[in-house]
Amino acid sequence: MTKARILVVEDDRTVAEYLRFSLNFMGHTVVAVCGYGEDAVAGAAELCPDLVLMDINLRGKMSGVEAAGKIRESLDLPVVYLTACADDDTMQRAIVTNPFGYVLKPFKEKELRTTVEMALYRHKMERELKERHSFVEAIISNIQSGIIVADPDLRIMLINPYALKYLGNPQDAPIGRRLEEFCASFAAALHEQDQAEEFYCYGCAKEHVIDFNKFAMKGPDGNVICYIISFTDMSEIVKVRKEMQMKERLAAIGEVVAIVAHEMRNPLFGITSVAQILDLELSLSTEQDNLMKSLLTEARKLNTLIQDLLDSSKEIKLSKELLDLNFTITESVNLLEPMAYEKKISIRTDLAEGTKPLLADPGRTKQVLLNLLKNALDATPPAGTIEITTREDEDYMAITIRDSGPGISERSMEKIFDFFYTSKKSGTGLGLAICNRIVTAHGGSLTAGNNPDGGAFFTVTLPRGDAAP
Repeated sequence: MTKARILVVEDDRTVAEYLRFSLNFMGHTVVAVCGYGEDAVAGAAELCPDLVLMDINLRGKMSGVEAAGKIRESLDLPVVYLTACADDDTMQRAIVTNPFGYVLKPFKEKELRTTVEMALYRHKMERELKERHSFVEAIISNIQSGIIVADPDLRIMLINPYALKYLGNPQDAPIGRRLEEFCASFAAALHEQDQAEEFYCYGCAKEHVIDFNKFAMKGPDGNVICYIISFTDMSEIVKVRKEMQMKERLAAIGEVVAIVAHEMRNPLFGITSVAQILDLELSLSTEQDNLMKSLLTEARKLNTLIQDLLDSSKEIKLSKELLDLNFTITESVNLLEPMAYEKKISIRTDLAEGTKPLLADPGRTKQVLLNLLKNALDATPPAGTIEITTREDEDYMAITIRDSGPGISERSMEKIFDFFYTSKKSGTGLGLAICNRIVTAHGGSLTAGNNPDGGAFFTVTLPRGDAAP
């Protein structure tokens, strides 16, 4: 038998004393006896008994039913009612308070013992069930995996915070709604398969790469009651894996490129030097002079290509200093103004005023800007326009370059920053890839897209770093 601390609430002194005697005889401890509902509520809060024996009809303003309701609501203590008789209305109000039993007056000791022990046992089981439920709920809520329980039609029955965040934290409650309303591609995959190690999901708040498993919970008749779906966002892992593969690839390419570049540079230097000497010392005809200039121009292009190959194969090293980005943009535009003038292209700038300096490598930053501006000039038809805008916040500064060319095809958009990919007939596929690596080395990002009214845009976002305000 469980020994308990019991609060007795009974306004009949004789009955109260008999209850005290009986309960003590059973091995329980009566912590207090009171005859008013207000005293019962205060005593329960102060003494925290294991059980309350409550007379339904009490003297005073607060009835036993009201007192029991307050105790259950605030303290979650089990209450057993004592009653000689009660009308239907009182009994209905008593039922609402979810009592753990009734003892009818006059009562026998055996009835009292059984009712008290059953109430204590039931409360113990309920408490353990609640604790187990809270424990499981805490695990589901804090586990770093998505958990969704859905019916056979994939209507959401339960969803944990991780999965809710994955769906974009929808304002409308997802419970009872179909999963496809929030992520159609994920729902379609779940209809077709039970698991996937790398599933590229495009239909929810943002693009994800996930792995998932779907388990069917079946009833006694073998029919599916619901599905338990678990998944993990693998986006960062896949991203890191690709970066590692790219580094390995670049390391392998780098060894070959370094050797080839070295072997090419020596003879190229000799050819260029001899051509420059001949150009200075010989009296050349106009036709010969044009050929000599073409030779030197192509040699410089070849030297640039060799340098690009070397840059693409080794880690980007930065020499950062405080940089006025607006000044660097203006300087880059001035360098390319003759090319724009030749094609009758207008370059417009809308640079944020009073911008703070940022910490960046001046040479590398200008390299990125010149490359993007040259690409914009190549893409823009004669008499077209190029727009350069800047914006800033406390942590970042962004530069957007828009052209009025044909835009970027969907096929090119997927590979535009890949090494050796180009849509130009004479391109090497290294420029944008190197720009992306330079911006990434700064801790920033380089993105591309198409303007709604035609043409393409590239946005460079650079962190301020530890630049002074």
